[in-house]
Amino acid sequence: MSNQTFYHVQRAIYGSKGYNKVNSFDMKTECCFINTLPKGFFSNQSKVMLMKRNDCIAFGGIVEYNLNVIVLEDHKKHKWSEKKIVIPLPFLKENPDIKKMMQVSISFNIGILGFVSKNESVIYNTRSKKLTRIKLAGKRHIICPCVITFKRNASSSRRGQV
Repeated sequence: MSNQTFYHVQRAIYGSKGYNKVNSFDMKTECCFINTLPKGFFSNQSKVMLMKRNDCIAFGGIVEYNLNVIVLEDHKKHKWSEKKIVIPLPFLKENPDIKKMMQVSISFNIGILGFVSKNESVIYNTRSKKLTRIKLAGKRHIICPCVITFKRNASSSRRGQV
């Protein structure tokens, strides 16, 4: 079996306090690892967003006009990134309403950040600095994307194998 890891994120939020835990299960060794988002990194745990960066679990939060991100670089060694990643969001100065929207996706590889509310979707390209607003008509159900992925190799994809 290849090096596959299953992630489960546990969130307990009480107002602005609480915790975000990442439970990691290594399929090859059948070991479980628990990592808690370091306290003090985000002042408001309820505003922390789950994301993925370079096949690692990450958490981000908007602080003023920036997206601050911390990455769980090695779940086995409980190693979080030493420095936060800061992504400037200059469009928030002219569009403060976007801060209230739910952030639903970010793709670090192509530099796309997406927000959604019940009547509008906003996409920001961090490379071109272009902001696109899309009005949504009718009823919409907001679905958060799942960041859990499995990488299959040819031998494990056969039916009946675990």
